[in-house]
Amino acid sequence: MDIKMNYIEKGQGKPLIMIHGNEESCVYFKGQFDYFADKEFRCIAPDSRAHGDTPRGTAPLTIRQMTEDTIEFMDELGIDKADFIGFSDGGNIMLIMAQKYPERIGKMVIDGANLSLDGAADWAVDWVMGEYNTAFFCSGAWQERKE
Repeated sequence: MDIKMNYIEKGQGKPLIMIHGNEESCVYFKGQFDYFADKEFRCIAPDSRAHGDTPRGTAPLTIRQMTEDTIEFMDELGIDKADFIGFSDGGNIMLIMAQKYPERIGKMVIDGANLSLDGAADWAVDWVMGEYNTAFFCSGAWQERKE
């Protein structure tokens, strides 16, 4: 991996990896750490590539790359299998992970994920691009829509 992922961690027990959404960081889940750590989980929340305190690196800024980053991050921490909570782009990462690496996942909670713009009206896509600029670029959906 061409980056070192920043993360926060609390608790012991079964690994629970929490992956934030676009333009957020590991701090997004900090308020949930006490609850899950008290339930005997090892809570781990990394900053995704180019988010929080994790550098951009030289690899592509795509959901697929962030999925590979997550797998390599798990390997670095010696985690073969974990439960996951993924919000927004974190949920998108989980969907790709479930497709490519189902053996690495125990249970998943996916919230607000959208890997495709199929069915989205052009005006809605244009509005989101105007408001957030990088929202679809980071997920790869904008490139998929334009091709």
